[in-house]
Amino acid sequence: MTHEQLQQIRAIVYDAYCEGDTEAEWMLAVIDADLAAEQELFAWATFDGEGSYDLRLYEDNENYLDEYRKMNGDKYAGWVIPLYTAPVPAPQRECETCARKRERLLKAGFLKSPLRAKNEVKP
Repeated sequence: MTHEQLQQIRAIVYDAYCEGDTEAEWMLAVIDADLAAEQELFAWATFDGEGSYDLRLYEDNENYLDEYRKMNGDKYAGWVIPLYTAPVPAPQRECETCARKRERLLKAGFLKSPLRAKNEVKP
């Protein structure tokens, strides 16, 4: 399956997710994992705990994450972030079905509008 075909399938599954398909969430995770597997790891970014990052190329540092875990333990393993040649694209558009459902739920009084005052009586 080509990258473009996988992207098309992801768009279809995302639409199903927006329409309330309960199985679509895990399908998105699987598709995103496949898309990420196609990408090439080129660098590591390590959070320094104070708001900045240390960057190192993947070349000659292939085992950096494992070495970092050995030195700092698993508690800080999430501070090492792999950087890929191209990020997995996020959906480019908001799901129209989700927006329509949200509007209907707001009108029916099932959801609180963020603009409605806390003590305001529902119509």
